[in-house]
Parts: sequence; structure tokens; C-alpha cells
Amino acid sequence: MKEYRTHYDCVYDALLYLKNQPIPLTKYKISTNKHTLVSLLSNQFIKPVTNKNLILNSEYTDVPHYVISPKGIDYIKKYESLKQLFS
Repeated sequence: MKEYRTHYDCVYDALLYLKNQPIPLTKYKISTNKHTLVSLLSNQFIKPVTNKNLILNSEYTDVPHYVISPKGIDYIKKYESLKQLFS
């Protein structure tokens, strides 16, 4: 049986990826899917980094970098709880 991926699966995957990164990432490193990025930003699942010292490559300090927000962590927990219920 083929498993279909929903928009919520894509948001979850992007948040999980970001959560496991030790450094802040640009939005296009988090996801290249426009709809996923819009959801991450509009729902405040990711937040911009204000401390430029956290950015690894100093050439890109003018490009916004993001880390997962507390709302993003909650989304991961809720997604995993629902996934367990339906498995």
C-alpha cells in the first residue's frame, strides 16, 4: 500500500530536520517547498535568529537564519501523538 504524504507530514519533516541541526539555517535549507515555508513562518513554528554570532558562515550574516520555536516543538509532539493513535 502506497503511503500518501500530506502537507502536515512535510511541515513535520522540516521541523524535525531543523530541530536536529546544531546551527541556525536559512529557510531554503529547511525546506524548498513554498507552501511548507509559508506554514512554518505564518504559524511561527520557526523564529529568526537575532544573535548573528550563532551563524556559522560569516558571509551569510545578512541572510535571515531560523531556529525551531517552542510552537514548532509542540507541533512535533502533537504530530507524533496523533501518528501513534492511527498506527
